[in-house]
Amino acid sequence: MKGGRAPEVTVIIPGYNCARYVRECIETILAQSYKNLEIVFVDDGSTDDTPKVVQSFKDAVRYFRRDRPSGGPFIPRNVAIRASRGRYIALIDADDRWLPEKLDRQMEVFGQNPDLGLVYSDSYCYREGRRISRCFDVAPPHRGHVFPDLLVRNFIPGLTPVIPRSVFDAIGLFDERFRTAGDYEYWIRVSRHYPVDFVGAPLAEYRLHADNLSWVYVELQYQEVMTIFQDLLREHPRRIAPHKAVILEHWPKWHRAMARHHFRKRKMGLAVLFYSKYVLKILPGGSPSNNIRSAASAN
Repeated sequence: MKGGRAPEVTVIIPGYNCARYVRECIETILAQSYKNLEIVFVDDGSTDDTPKVVQSFKDAVRYFRRDRPSGGPFIPRNVAIRASRGRYIALIDADDRWLPEKLDRQMEVFGQNPDLGLVYSDSYCYREGRRISRCFDVAPPHRGHVFPDLLVRNFIPGLTPVIPRSVFDAIGLFDERFRTAGDYEYWIRVSRHYPVDFVGAPLAEYRLHADNLSWVYVELQYQEVMTIFQDLLREHPRRIAPHKAVILEHWPKWHRAMARHHFRKRKMGLAVLFYSKYVLKILPGGSPSNNIRSAASAN
């Protein structure tokens, strides 16, 4: 947005070696029917043609560069948030795309309920140019006070949230300890303080490819999700107490997922280790020895 007036929405894009995708991403933002916006791109130390591609948009994109790669999107996201001028922050990654009416539809929701802490939407998933699913078909959405629901699973597509700047001012920025699960941690943090809402229509397009961090670093994602739950149990015991059973029930699902991951990688020792953790969590009894006896008697 040109001129001296501050935009209503700042769209922030972190990127690292994303020259292959970022032009199309930016073009879908510029094609929004909602025009009161600015784009802030933070280059996380790219070594390809990313700077050249992004700077070809000239004044349409505010370009910032970090010299040292952080290994994830959350440090550059925070840089972009600090540089933003909008009253709302919209998130997208450099390899994703938006449909033209996305921001219009979400800002309408904020107009109906200005107390919301986050508005998200459904998204199409693409692999090799082919539409394969919708996010809400895999993870059904929830609205309102969704804290307990988010403890069960992350159902907020990370390329769709719009968040008021006042929320970041109140509860802080993304946790820079994380490389893959920082968005999930932030949705949980928002949901502890604010209601959220969603648009049921798919308003974005998520690309599945070999460079997606959540696909490449499955083991790291497991570790980070465990850290999120452990932090919740330690730092907010009274608030978490009614939901502790839900959190502990979540852990076996991750153990099982890790067992399957290592089995596909033919890492049989690790597969057995995580499957053992899964079995010990789901069997009845108060201790591993009780669980083993239960398993023996069940057989």
